[in-house]
Amino acid sequence: MTIYILLNIVSKNQLFAQLLSFHYFAKSKDRLYNFDLMKQAIKKYSKIFMSGVLAGIFIGIGGLAYILSTSYGYKELGAFSFSIGLLLVCLLGAKLYTGQIGFVIENRHKFIALDLFIILIGNLIGAAVFGSLMFLVFQNNEGVMATAQEVVSARLNLINLEKFYLPFITSFFCGMFVFLAVYFFKIFDNYFVKIFLLVFLVFLFVYLGFEHCIANMFYFVFNLRNFNPLKVFLNLLITITGNSVGAIITYLMTYLLRKSK
Repeated sequence: MTIYILLNIVSKNQLFAQLLSFHYFAKSKDRLYNFDLMKQAIKKYSKIFMSGVLAGIFIGIGGLAYILSTSYGYKELGAFSFSIGLLLVCLLGAKLYTGQIGFVIENRHKFIALDLFIILIGNLIGAAVFGSLMFLVFQNNEGVMATAQEVVSARLNLINLEKFYLPFITSFFCGMFVFLAVYFFKIFDNYFVKIFLLVFLVFLFVYLGFEHCIANMFYFVFNLRNFNPLKVFLNLLITITGNSVGAIITYLMTYLLRKSK
């Protein structure tokens, strides 16, 4: 049954259906055609992956701005500064998983599952690489590292049987806020309006402590001194799910509102 489902998914994508077909590779006259398809696939998904890595770095920059500001006692400024990450993503067109997943229903007739997976992996790698580099830069700054420890502890302490639902709830609402920020950025033409709404919505979810899966990856790696692989994995699994569900449900709500007019 599993093999049937996988084959059914792959068959919906012409490029991969042809690449994975032994019939095509068996015929020498089709080899050049298949190599061309392979080159197209590599080029396409390399671009998606690199764009995802860049978006992960941008979110890491926002996370670092939050930690630095908070370490000096300016939590509100930190929440405001975090918005630079999503702002860079939207202005430069980088691919952020939490900004894309909400539109999965809108693009349901396209083969985007693989795209989203590659974007997510790229985001996590970008955030992790940036976090590890910033750890090397700030590891001797006790104030900054203490703040990072507080941020990480607040997230990982919820990974237990009694409170496991809390990170899902906070990540669910984070998914809603991020979707709305990206959605408003897309639909409004006035740059002042779209930037104001994006910054305001990001400020809210950061200030309220809602969890963003890519930002969490940055925080966890930045706090390498107290890295807990199992709890980190569980947190990311829960927050990725919460961010995704929150974004998709918010898309459905906005869709129904538009249809009711």
